[in-house]
Amino acid sequence: MLPKQNLWLGTLTLFAVVALGFFAVSVLRQPGGSPKPRVLDTDPFVGKSNAKIDIVVFTDFQCEFCKAEVATLKSVLAAYQDKVRLVHKDYPLPAHQAARRAAEIARCAQDQQKFWQMYDVLFAHQADLGTVSYETLAKEGELDAPALASCMERGDGRARVDESLAEGRRLLVTEVPTTYVNDQRFVGIVTESTLRAAIQELL
Repeated sequence: MLPKQNLWLGTLTLFAVVALGFFAVSVLRQPGGSPKPRVLDTDPFVGKSNAKIDIVVFTDFQCEFCKAEVATLKSVLAAYQDKVRLVHKDYPLPAHQAARRAAEIARCAQDQQKFWQMYDVLFAHQADLGTVSYETLAKEGELDAPALASCMERGDGRARVDESLAEGRRLLVTEVPTTYVNDQRFVGIVTESTLRAAIQELL
C-alpha cells in the first residue's frame, strides 16, 4: 500500500502546484483590436495623461490578490513613468461586503485630491474595511474627516463607482484584479516580469 499511497500523494501534490500556479497568474492575452477599457475623465490615474501605454486595473479593496499586485504596479510605474499611465477602475465584488463602501470612500477622497493616499490606506486596512472609521482613514490619509463623512452621507462617490462597474461588465470582467496593458488583458496577479514584457512590446 505504501508505494501506491506515495504515488497518490505525489499526484495530488503535483496537481496542487499546477493549480496554484494557474490561480497565481491566470493570464488571458487578447489580440490587438480586442475591446479595451474606456478611460473616463473621472478615473483616477498616475502618469502622463497622453502616455502611449495605459495600464488599467479593475480592482477591489477587499481582494487580497489586488493588494498583492500593488507593489508590482508601483515598481513598473516608477520604471516607465514617462511612458505609461496607471488608471484605477473600481470593481467591488458582491461577495466582498465591505468593498463597495471602500470604493466609495476612495472616490470621496478623490474629491480632496487624495485618492492615491486613500488607496494605500484602504489596502492597509483590508482586514477591517467594514468597521474602520472615517476619522481613522482621514487621519492616515491626511484628509478632512468631516468632509469625507459628509461626502459618504450624500453618496457622492456612488455614481463613479457605478461607472467603473458598468465598464467592467461591458468588458465581461468577472475576476479581480483584471489588468489591461492597452488591449492586452491579464486576469489574476500579474508578475512584474510579465507586465514589463507587455510594456516593452508596445514601446
